[in-house]
Amino acid sequence: MNSLKAACLAGASALCIAWLAPAVVEMPSAAASGTAKAANWGRLVSSAKAKGHVSVIVEFAVSGAAKEAVENAIIAEHFGSSANPRPGAGFTRALQRFGVSPMFAVNVSPAELEALAADPRVIRIHANELNRTM
Repeated sequence: MNSLKAACLAGASALCIAWLAPAVVEMPSAAASGTAKAANWGRLVSSAKAKGHVSVIVEFAVSGAAKEAVENAIIAEHFGSSANPRPGAGFTRALQRFGVSPMFAVNVSPAELEALAADPRVIRIHANELNRTM
């Protein structure tokens, strides 16, 4: 009976480890996060470095009524106060919130772009630009 109990415990332990293993992964670098979160990551980074900033639309993960709280937390962490974000270094911050969508537009420095890409709450970073229709 003891060997059966030991086998069951070993099996249960193996299942727990297998179930938890995907959660224990190393965070990707900001560059790896950026390429996964922005289809045009290289162009965003080079534009940010050339001009000192780039205008982006930040899309974040949220469910239900938590949109404003998550948005405020991301803005506060990356840009100071969500009510009064700190100015850009040599450029206008120009923060624009979207009423319904879980997104906001903001001008960011190259370092801020990298930090946003590494933020797990940010699911996508879009270039904030007009595109011609075909």
